[in-house]
Amino acid sequence: MPRFACMELMWGDVSGDRFETWLDEVQSLGFDGIAVRSMYVQPFLAEPRAFITLLDKRGLELAGVYLRIDDVPASFDALCGFMK
Repeated sequence: MPRFACMELMWGDVSGDRFETWLDEVQSLGFDGIAVRSMYVQPFLAEPRAFITLLDKRGLELAGVYLRIDDVPASFDALCGFMK
């Protein structure tokens, strides 16, 4: 059976307190995971477990993180480490 992830683009800015509300909505719509812009995982780079807990609480998985074309290469390493 195919699995589907939801991107936050249609919701606009889901930073801060809106992030968990967005996760709740994604879960209630039946998606299996999320794909987000790098800006939404930046606050969790030092504590990836906190991010994983937010997803696990809703039965979601991280399908991907995407970057802007002008993001600096140093952020690539941090995000790749985060996604491992």
